[in-house]
Amino acid sequence: AVRNMSGSVWEVASRFARSILDECDADEEGSIGCYAAEALDIFKWATIDVFGQVALGHDFECTSSLSQTPVAASFDATVEDSSARTTARNLFNPMTQWYWLPTERNREYAFHSGTVRRALEEICERKVEDVRSKESGGEKEGKEDMLAILLKSDVVATSNDDQSQSQSKQTPNACRHGEMIEMLMTLFFAGYDTSSIGLSMAMYEVSEHPRIQSLCAEEARRAADHLVLDPTQWEDRLAYNWAVVMETLRLHPPVFTNCRNLVKDVELDEYTVPSGTRVYIPVVQIHTDERNFGKRAKEFLPERWVRWEEERKCWVKRDYAREEQESQQTRERGKQGFTQDPKYIPAANPNYLFSFSDGARNCVGKRLALQESTMLLSCILRDLTVQTREGYVLQKRKKFAMA
Repeated sequence: AVRNMSGSVWEVASRFARSILDECDADEEGSIGCYAAEALDIFKWATIDVFGQVALGHDFECTSSLSQTPVAASFDATVEDSSARTTARNLFNPMTQWYWLPTERNREYAFHSGTVRRALEEICERKVEDVRSKESGGEKEGKEDMLAILLKSDVVATSNDDQSQSQSKQTPNACRHGEMIEMLMTLFFAGYDTSSIGLSMAMYEVSEHPRIQSLCAEEARRAADHLVLDPTQWEDRLAYNWAVVMETLRLHPPVFTNCRNLVKDVELDEYTVPSGTRVYIPVVQIHTDERNFGKRAKEFLPERWVRWEEERKCWVKRDYAREEQESQQTRERGKQGFTQDPKYIPAANPNYLFSFSDGARNCVGKRLALQESTMLLSCILRDLTVQTREGYVLQKRKKFAMA
């Protein structure tokens, strides 16, 4: 389903880049213009628009206006308030956890959350009518969004449950619609901060590495015409941009730690970790450990994910398992091999990347997040040069969130 929505993501990414280009138009003397903005802010706008198109089939118009529209502002305020209430300082403070108290903070939260809910309900009502009319008329869907898919399946399920009631054939359950909205909102809240932070860090890294930025731009220009015709080719056409996103997530994981409760005993070397133990996963330490990513683990090297294929004149994803096997065979033959070169970049083992967690309870939005980030990055770098302001020093601020 995510693959089929690549057209919607590409549309938002292209519009985002065009809007910034319009702000950068050269003046009458021919000087090159520029657009100065906080990366985190503008990528929040892009993330909201991607969510609107992919999840709801709705345009929140943030990327076209390059501004935070009223509904987007309420989205942001709701997310920020929820994050603030779950900090260690506020978590056990009744004044921040009791939403019914008549405080200014609770009134603001009620206003913003109400604005978001009303907007989503209106979108859902329009979508219901659209689905009903297309189902009754036998029309084929164009670009589908998640809400339309859920509503469509609900119409069919309701119809099959009670064939004797004609009205039920076309009237989806209102209660179910509320559940659908809650489901989509959960996906949005989980990906809002993480996607925008990841993209901001990618912008920082390419601004610090002009060579990498140039390679991204070259690939994006080669791929542009192909992706206009078929956006589903993004993984093959934008392999280097994808690698930049992956390397950003490795060195700057938006979720820097995670935890799991063991449901059975686990043997770890000579130790037995008993069932019921809460295990913390230090994501940053795992990602920068030389035992996992080689001697250059702390360097920003997209080439650990991709390699240049001379015959096809393009970047392709590296196969860690195959390269590791070839390296092992070389060592067994007693040959030194190119892997001993101090400049050699070993292929990254994707099993050591925990930016999306792992296992059965990993991030369900992983595919969409990678697609969104790669497309937005490529569209911006295709026609623009990214720089940090003079004297800028990167400072990270940690947030605490309950999961």
